[in-house]
Amino acid sequence: MRNFFRLQLKGVSQEPSTRVGLGISIISIFILVSYFWSDLRPMINLNNELWEYPTILPLIKPVGDDFREGFFYPAKIVLQGKDPYVDYDFNYPPFAAVFSIPFRLFQVDQAYLVQVGLLFVLNAATLWLSLKLVSAVFIHGDTQNRNPVKWIPYALFPLLAWMQFTSYGFYFSIERGNSDIYAQFFVVLALWFLVTKPKSPWWPVVFVSIATHLKFYPAIIFVLIFWKFGWKSLLPILVTNLALLLSLGPVRAWEFIRQIIKVMQNPFVFAGNHSAVSFGNMVNGYLQGRIGITLPVILFYLLPVLIWAIGTVILWRRKYSLQNALLFFILSVPLMDVIPTTSYDYKLVILIAPLAIALYFLLQDISQRGRLVELAKISGLMFLMLFINRSYTMLPVLLKNKYPFILVMQLIFLWLILVTPQPKPVPSEMQDSKASIPELRPVA
Repeated sequence: MRNFFRLQLKGVSQEPSTRVGLGISIISIFILVSYFWSDLRPMINLNNELWEYPTILPLIKPVGDDFREGFFYPAKIVLQGKDPYVDYDFNYPPFAAVFSIPFRLFQVDQAYLVQVGLLFVLNAATLWLSLKLVSAVFIHGDTQNRNPVKWIPYALFPLLAWMQFTSYGFYFSIERGNSDIYAQFFVVLALWFLVTKPKSPWWPVVFVSIATHLKFYPAIIFVLIFWKFGWKSLLPILVTNLALLLSLGPVRAWEFIRQIIKVMQNPFVFAGNHSAVSFGNMVNGYLQGRIGITLPVILFYLLPVLIWAIGTVILWRRKYSLQNALLFFILSVPLMDVIPTTSYDYKLVILIAPLAIALYFLLQDISQRGRLVELAKISGLMFLMLFINRSYTMLPVLLKNKYPFILVMQLIFLWLILVTPQPKPVPSEMQDSKASIPELRPVA
């Protein structure tokens, strides 16, 4: 088994670009298979001998229901001077209502179409910024790889963008007008400032705070900011988050806390909710009806938390670096995805950023070491995406919920952490707080 992990690509040119091209080809093949399997083939109904569009998600009328109920109408309530938590069933942080006030410049249907346009733009921007971020770290940062293949982002972007825009999760997010990609975009933007402006915690804190007060779960990234800046990050975190939490006043801040506790205690459990509690209840329903046993639901919470904790401890002991910051981020996103009690499948769109970064790491490693195991990891991640991007309505019972696929993805990310070569130690003359990490320039 040990020899397998050291196996080199036989018969493949020693030119790094050629080896990377092989990895890109594997990614392309999986994306084409996914498109045929999940998009084209389901439209061919051989039973009726008709071309038809299958129902791949639970439709709600009117279209854009999440946008209307979570963005547009709460903003209307706020502008009328009413309480969105008392006079309307609002479940998001107070800042989310303030953030959505500009949508009131439009009628509700036009505002939803604006939201659809923004979802397209933000999905593409999140993917592109993730690729530029990891390429900046490899070109200017503190990785051991000093000769990266610079065209990797330009090859990955169109492939992964097509995969994202044809995925079930993206269709679901458009139908609902859901805003999870907003939060992920602001987190990636925070990472960009963490890399390009490393001397001050304020910009990263501001953008992670905005993401947190749109969707709450990005709060885990504050661990990364504290890891980088230590105690001097606490004041920016406290000031920024208090300001956003109190953006509608202390009374409504308290009402939000009460509301979110109530929502967390009563999640809607179905196959399209890939949270740990939803998957745990689905498994128990299956086991109870067949062999009469159930498993503690907390077990399904503990598995992703344990994987995250192991990876975080390993990275923390290796010390902060730009490379390790990105590895921490990709390890954390699956945890963000499955721990909240409500994680409907439109939230799958947030996986594109860690997937892009992980694929970049693997392709760069192939360019330098040419090991077969890196192609196996790429194939494993893309195989998981076949199921993650396919509607639960087209899968058998035990594969409908996305939780196990996301858990395996997190395990591959942990494996990536374990085997990624670590940066060389920073010279002693560079270790003062002002010079420990050079300011990076965005990659042209």
